[in-house]
Amino acid sequence: PGGARQQVESLMASGRRRDDDWTPSADLGEQVLARLEAFDDGLHDLGPPDIDADPTLPRSLLAVCHRFDGGRLFHEAITLAASREYEVVTAPTGTRWRVGDAGGDPIFVDEQGQVWREDAETGEVVLDGTAFDRWLLGAIETEAMLYDRDGEFKDDIFDEDGELVPAVALAQLRAAAKRDPRAPGPRWRLARRLAR
Repeated sequence: PGGARQQVESLMASGRRRDDDWTPSADLGEQVLARLEAFDDGLHDLGPPDIDADPTLPRSLLAVCHRFDGGRLFHEAITLAASREYEVVTAPTGTRWRVGDAGGDPIFVDEQGQVWREDAETGEVVLDGTAFDRWLLGAIETEAMLYDRDGEFKDDIFDEDGELVPAVALAQLRAAAKRDPRAPGPRWRLARRLAR
């Protein structure tokens, strides 16, 4: 384990990434893994770490790949592809990798490590996070609001129609907006929810 951690630290410090402004504030990749490990095993299915992931990928994406490479989180509420399976997409602003889905919406990461979410309802692609590891930690924290440690849904979070009660849905959206205030996507979804 010590050797793998040293390899990760060496890769992180090598400067071979495109998102040079990224800093591992208290190593968000490690925080992501620790947060997932707080739940029972059946709630998540994580791929093995990929220390050899393409070093040209953004650092914030590599920070996660070096901890686990792909997986299904919260009974597939969030799905992440293994790094070798990312779909490369050409966008007007450059290359993006489709890295998975969250809540049924496709998730992309650009060359700067920013997260773009395609809203399944409107088809709009919105900046949802300023760094992939920060975005993923926020997505995990908001999804975790629905579950107890045993991986079961908490009591009283759904109405009779199986929809999230408004207070819980709003709490999730507010938490996502607070996690990454420079990303407009969470605030956009919060505004849409409040307009209902």
